[in-house]
Formats: sequence, C-alpha cells, structure tokens
Amino acid sequence: MKNRIVFGACAFACAASLSACSIEASPYTQEEIDMIGEYSALLIAGNNPDSSRLVDMEIAEDEDGAEEKTEEIDETEEPAEDTVDDMNDDATEQDEVSDETDKPEIDVVDVSADNTDPAGPTLEEFLQFAEGLTITYKGYECRESLTNQSGSYFYDPEEGNCFFILNYTVYNSSGSTQDVDFLYGGYSFGLNINGTKSVVAHEIPINEDLPTYIGRLADGTGVNLMITFECDSSLADSVESLKLTVKNSEGSCSIVLE
Repeated sequence: MKNRIVFGACAFACAASLSACSIEASPYTQEEIDMIGEYSALLIAGNNPDSSRLVDMEIAEDEDGAEEKTEEIDETEEPAEDTVDDMNDDATEQDEVSDETDKPEIDVVDVSADNTDPAGPTLEEFLQFAEGLTITYKGYECRESLTNQSGSYFYDPEEGNCFFILNYTVYNSSGSTQDVDFLYGGYSFGLNINGTKSVVAHEIPINEDLPTYIGRLADGTGVNLMITFECDSSLADSVESLKLTVKNSEGSCSIVLE
C-alpha cells in the first residue's frame, strides 16, 4: 500500500514538473505542488506520513465506524442485563402468586367422639331457664303406640318401628312461679343412637309432649314431659349410647345421655 502511494506521488510530482514546462497552465497552485513534494519526501525518507496533514480517509472512516459499532454494542448489552433482571423479577412475582394460589383452602372439622363441648352451655342455660328452674333426664323407653290424656286418640309408628321416648322432669325451685314455653323458643330436638343412627323428634299433640309444651309452674312443683322419636325396633333393643342435640336459630347444644 505504501509503495503504491509512493509511486503515485512520484508520478504526480513528475507530471506536475512537466506541466510547468508545458504551454498550458498547471491546474494546481504552487502551494499544492509544494505540499505534494513534501509528502513524497517523507515517504522516501521512511517517516510515518500519518503524522502529516495528509490522511487516508478510508482508514479513518473504518476506525470511526469500528468505534461507533463498539459503542452500539455496549449500548445494546446494558439493556440486555436490565431485561434479565426484569425477567427475574417477573419470575419472582409469578412464584409468589403461584404460592398464594396453590395454597389449599383448610376446613376445620370437629371429629370428637360425641361432638359435645364440655365448656358449652348446660341444657338449662341453652333453654334460657330462670334460676332455680331445672330439667332432669329420667331415662328412655320404647312404646308401640301413644294416646292422648283422655285415651280417645292413638298414635302409631310405621310398621317395624317403635316410639323411642326420652323422659324428663321440669321442676321449679326458684321461690316464685315460672313460665315454661318450649314452643315459643323454636327448639328442635335430634337424637343420635349408637353413634350411627340419627332421628328427629315427633311433635305429637299430647299434654306430655315436651317440644310443644306451654305451662306455668308454681314454686315447688314440677311436670313430667317426654321427647318422642321413631326408630327401628331392633335398634331400640341394642342401645349402647345416646346423644341429644337441641337447636334453635341462635345455635345448638349437645348432651350425652347416660
């Protein structure tokens, strides 16, 4: 490349010298001719012409372009790092959302043997009895039929069943007359037999029917009432456990009977 430049410069110098002897005027000024001569002398002496005022524009353009490309590469690399960070942030957010979504919903279920809360209310408290008014369980019995007080009407269970009756005594020792109204309280009564069979009390229109009883008890008096259920006669003959549950619109109360 350097030889080509030297040869061109020498040829140009010779042409310029010959043109000075020509009839036609040279197209170059004396200052330009002196500059060319100076550049040629430097090449012949072996000096680096890059320090002169004459510069190879192709090389300069290539170097500038390389610097610009380097800067462009640097600029494109920085956003790439930011993009990786953003992807990591997005992945972390997705993991957090996934953790919350995958969390299973947990239902708390009471699996106690008799579902009876020992700290719960007594039957008197749940029935909102006045102080001194008590209700006492007197045992159970099975009957094939029930009748009203006058004996003019009989109630029979379905074939193969019997009436399973819980007997209670409500007694007033409060020192004053007390009103008793099970019907107004909206109570419902259920019975679980042997932990497997559950039945709902019948409301039978007889005077002793506890779920429908409305009365007034003077101090020192009581009344015998019963809660009537219907179940298979064979089940009534093999009773191992009983649990009474009383409910209304405000809650429930369970009592294990012995």
